[in-house]
Formats: sequence, structure tokens, C-alpha cells
Amino acid sequence: MKLTSLFESIAFVAEYGDLDADRHVKRVATYARFVGTHVLRLPQASC
Repeated sequence: MKLTSLFESIAFVAEYGDLDADRHVKRVATYARFVGTHVLRLPQASC
């Protein structure tokens, strides 16, 4: 399974699932972006 497919599946579940799951996925995405850009120093476009 491609990583992109995994993220698309998670997004689908979050979008059509319950509200708490949606909020959780958005929080995790925010934390992941922060770690990617500030800790790992990855280009913002790739995060």
C-alpha cells in the first residue's frame, strides 16, 4: 500500500466518521507538520 493511499483512507474515515475522529486527525496533522518543519527541518512543502 502506498503511503498516499494510507493517508487518503485516514482522511476518508475522518471526514465521514464521528466529529471526535475528525478533530483528532487534524490535531495529529498539525503536530506532524510542526515536527517535520521545526524538528526535522524538512521543507514546508513536503510536510
